Amino acid sequence: MNNNELAIFGLMHIQLDAFDAEPYLMMPWNPSTYAGFIEGAGFQKAKDLLAWDIDLTVPLGGRIEKLKERLASRRKIRIRPVRMGKREFQADLDNLKQVYRAAWSDNWGFVPPTDAEIDQLAVELKPIVDPELALFAEVDGALAGCALALPDLNQVLRHMNGSLWPFGVIHFLRRRSLITRGRVLLLGVLPEFRRLGLYPLLIADLHQRGRQRGYTRAELSWTLEDNHLVNEGIVAAGGRHSKTYRIYEKPVG
Repeated sequence: MNNNELAIFGLMHIQLDAFDAEPYLMMPWNPSTYAGFIEGAGFQKAKDLLAWDIDLTVPLGGRIEKLKERLASRRKIRIRPVRMGKREFQADLDNLKQVYRAAWSDNWGFVPPTDAEIDQLAVELKPIVDPELALFAEVDGALAGCALALPDLNQVLRHMNGSLWPFGVIHFLRRRSLITRGRVLLLGVLPEFRRLGLYPLLIADLHQRGRQRGYTRAELSWTLEDNHLVNEGIVAAGGRHSKTYRIYEKPVG
């Protein structure tokens, strides 16, 4: 392609494996045949995305405790849940915006969302947020990172058969007893704090709080295949690679 030609890339993403596993909240699913169709149409791999499974019934072990002790001897680390009062929630939403934009700024394909986009997402998700699973990390009093897990509402929705009435409302009201899984959809640490070991600490705190709230399983999804710092932190906290998604690309112009 010469300098006078314009390359426009078409992008799409699909699930590549674990088709028998039920998808978590806000995650896609597709039949296994799709990859063959897409590759047959000339699309090629751009990047793989990984989902990680954590069994919350299995204790994390001593590795995380040793990391906590080592960090505590050097820095003052505090991990706290989101504050749900109107003013405090807005302040923590602003904190999340700061971490999200800075922590993901160097990630492949990242486009910073606007304030309006994040505010709208917060309005949509606030009714289902479990405050104990929306965490902020502070180091020596300074904001350092955040983690957000959502209850897997799909466990309720699949019983509702697409309708709230007449019986769907019963399942919705029983959601606390039906939901035993959570999905970690945000896990970020500001660049200046990345080498402290906050990734596994945040996951470990989610693990502990999730168990106390009655969750038995969690999925961290998704992460870039070459984001080694995050992926190694997930493995250190007991994560197991469970699903793979692929972003395909094709020059179309």
